[in-house]
Amino acid sequence: MYDLSLNAWKVINSEKVTMDHRGLVEYDEKFLVIGRMGPNQTVLTTISHYTINQE
Repeated sequence: MYDLSLNAWKVINSEKVTMDHRGLVEYDEKFLVIGRMGPNQTVLTTISHYTINQE
C-alpha cells in the first residue's frame, strides 16, 4: 500500500492473495477489487473487499 504521508510503499498483510486486478476502488473505508484473474487465466467478474488496519 502506498502511504501518501510518508511518500513511500508500505507492506501490509492480507488474508487473501490476489493479482491482475481490473479495478480498485475505495468505498466506505474499504477497498473493493473489481474483477481479477482466476485459474488458467480465466477473467473473473467478482468483487472482493478489504479493510486496511492502520497501525
